[in-house]
Amino acid sequence: MRTRISPPLLFLLLLTSALTLGGCPKEQSASASAEQEPVVQPSRFHGVTDKFVDGLCNLKAYAHTVDDSGAAVVYDELSFNEDGSFSASTSIRLGEEPFTCTESGTWAIDDDRADGSKSAALTLEMTTTNCAGRSAPSSFRIRAQLQDDEIQLSDI
Repeated sequence: MRTRISPPLLFLLLLTSALTLGGCPKEQSASASAEQEPVVQPSRFHGVTDKFVDGLCNLKAYAHTVDDSGAAVVYDELSFNEDGSFSASTSIRLGEEPFTCTESGTWAIDDDRADGSKSAALTLEMTTTNCAGRSAPSSFRIRAQLQDDEIQLSDI
């Protein structure tokens, strides 16, 4: 007695075999990609400006106050990153009780040039906030001075 397979069933068996034997291409393992060296991008800054940016990105600023429609906005801790972004732990002070929140955005050195290796005028563009009463985007200028182990900020 011969067994006869119908054409649709034969097609299904062939398709299943092809998928099982051929399979999808294997993805690289996570360990292989983790072993690759990261590509280091050359700095867009040079000379004293490069030194300033290096210090700016390795230090933090503390307790810088910005007035905002009667409320005091205090950047309790402000960090700068080489990619031109910043993040801040922030307090909004209306009266005695501070309300904590966060803000982040981008920063740029005015004219892409520092005054020296310790000082530069910056423009900060706040693009994200969860602070009550604050809306993004909002920008302001500050002077950043690298002093010892922190950044001193002052309004321009």
